[in-house]
Amino acid sequence: MRRLLPGKKVSGRPETAPQPRTTSNHDMVGGASFKDKNDPNLLAVAQSSASVLPSSSDMGADNRVTGASKTAGDPEDDRVEVPDKMGTGSRPSSGNLHDPMPQMEQHSKKKLADIRRLCEGDLSERVYLGKGEFCIAERTHLGNCMVAIKRLRPDREGDEAAQRDLGREIQLMASMDHPHVLSVIGVGWLDNKLPFMCLELLSTVLSRELPKSVEEVPFWTRQRSVKKWPLQRAIHIGVGIAKALNYCHNEFSDRYRILHRDLKPANIGFMPDNRVVVFDFGVCSFWDKNESTEQSIDAPRPLTGLTGSMRYMAPEVALEQPYNYKAEAFSFASVLWEMASHTRPFEWMDSSLFIEYACKQGVRCKMGKAWPDELKQLITSCWSTDIDERPDFLDIVPRLERIESTLTTKK
Repeated sequence: MRRLLPGKKVSGRPETAPQPRTTSNHDMVGGASFKDKNDPNLLAVAQSSASVLPSSSDMGADNRVTGASKTAGDPEDDRVEVPDKMGTGSRPSSGNLHDPMPQMEQHSKKKLADIRRLCEGDLSERVYLGKGEFCIAERTHLGNCMVAIKRLRPDREGDEAAQRDLGREIQLMASMDHPHVLSVIGVGWLDNKLPFMCLELLSTVLSRELPKSVEEVPFWTRQRSVKKWPLQRAIHIGVGIAKALNYCHNEFSDRYRILHRDLKPANIGFMPDNRVVVFDFGVCSFWDKNESTEQSIDAPRPLTGLTGSMRYMAPEVALEQPYNYKAEAFSFASVLWEMASHTRPFEWMDSSLFIEYACKQGVRCKMGKAWPDELKQLITSCWSTDIDERPDFLDIVPRLERIESTLTTKK
């Protein structure tokens, strides 16, 4: 069995603990701050633009919804902002984080030639939504369809690294084709010869829909929200998320696995038909199966550590040790546990406690007493400290489907 290497000792107060590479803060949605916080259309577009805006900085925060993302008439308008105990972090420069972009046309099972080619004249008047470190998000119409577009910020148009990063993300997302991954509608060139892409709009995101703690909302508001999250709903959504990750790891390409590396409720959304989708591939990594190490193509490799959101981060990633695609099984288990328990995972921990107890000592959250044994076993195996004991999503998907079928039969 392969065990984690001894981690680095972390001391001091939580704010001095290691800071991961991650996405937005509480006043931003998907990296895009926006002005009209009561416009439901802007909310949906800004949430969806998480997939089209580069990650900014929120160390482990699960993007709990605050006033920045309320909609008009929201029954939870009396919520308050509670800072995440895991603090805030910063995103490294792209040169320290991103792998070189492989030629997706050669390895993706989706033909890039099938993607709609656009020009600036195809878009209607654009409405500003927000901006990230390198890019700006805008709402516009493409024919009769409202879409979000991503393009470089005017002050970054001459930045070669920014151009390269945007081209990388466009190429990847345009190469992906799965019902549980947010779709690119089209790509094209603006009049200034710089690229942009159009994406589907989301209705909402998981972080907004999950029950808030009593620190954020009155207990009656929380109870009303909890009733909307029976275990069967959590499992059903979990199946969709697992299918998306299985696609990234095993179906997207014969040669490459795509490691999302920042799976959390803020990067999981819902389409108007209630279909769950995964988005925001801004910190993803390409795992080349041809670059085998030791005797296995999936032996852990020295990828960038502390990438993602610490609350959902696998121990080996938080400890900056070599890891592989099974780090995402750990993150998935944390999201699944949160949906089932109506509580944020490792709620009582700050970043230093998470490093010491969750990562080094193997402390895990308690399972619900009424949960099926199969669900408890699945989450426990995904949360294993031993990487080899964690299941592949090829195994996770059918196991969840069986659990969902059992719950449906008992209903």
